Amino acid sequence: YQRRVRGSGRASGSSNKKVPMSKLVLLALLALAVVFVTRVEARTEPADLAALKAFRDSFQVFKPNWPLETIDPCDNLPLYKFTITCLPPTQPHFPLRVGKISLDCYGLRGTLPSVLRNFTALRILDLGNNYLSGNVSESIFPARLQYINLFNNSFEGPVPTFSNLTDLLEVYLAKNKFSGRIPAVFGQNFSLRVLSLNSNNLTGTVPPTLGSYRNLTQLFLANNTLNGTISTSLGNLSSLVILSLWKNGLTGGIPTQLGGLSKTSISLLGQKSVDRKYSFTTWSTS
Repeated sequence: YQRRVRGSGRASGSSNKKVPMSKLVLLALLALAVVFVTRVEARTEPADLAALKAFRDSFQVFKPNWPLETIDPCDNLPLYKFTITCLPPTQPHFPLRVGKISLDCYGLRGTLPSVLRNFTALRILDLGNNYLSGNVSESIFPARLQYINLFNNSFEGPVPTFSNLTDLLEVYLAKNKFSGRIPAVFGQNFSLRVLSLNSNNLTGTVPPTLGSYRNLTQLFLANNTLNGTISTSLGNLSSLVILSLWKNGLTGGIPTQLGGLSKTSISLLGQKSVDRKYSFTTWSTS
């Protein structure tokens, strides 16, 4: 019996010599370090995570499944794949920032929450085809936003100018209840590429200042109650591909300046008061 115990002791001691305890501890620490570093790289910026929770809780109806208390949205799990997108880290191991919120056709009800301004890295906001309503405040949009889609909701009041946005590229506000005149300027620069204001309750004339947006490729102003003539300044839009003005109260003819736009299609369906020599549904200058 004593020999068996000693033999067991020798066997145990031999095993310890093969894998010293210090090495086991070191391996365990390394494994924990890898897990910790990986987790830090994948985690959402705390301010963005707090903003996402407040954004989710602000709506009367919010159908997407956002279990933000238990699952990190910047882990790129299938649960968040089509609704939240995070930007790459600016430096290794830095928290990730929310760059896109896409909730098109999710049955959202309520108004636009002021917490939107807290998404300071947000580039794309897509809330089209929902049941959102109320006025759209100028101050709730983060300054770096580039793409705004509020299409087919029930927003009302004046058209927002997004005066605090520095990199605005595309604005979709069609099929709402916006009223009043079209703003002369959108954003802080003239980089706008798409402006869609179809099917609202807009009045007044087409602002000649829109001719300063040389990067504009699509301009949709149809199905409003605009009046006056088509501004000759629109002939400056050398990148324009689509100009939609149908179903308004515009008068006069198509300015000759627009004839120099080699790629533009102009839709004037329903413009009964436009010069009869341009009595067509769609005119292409190409």
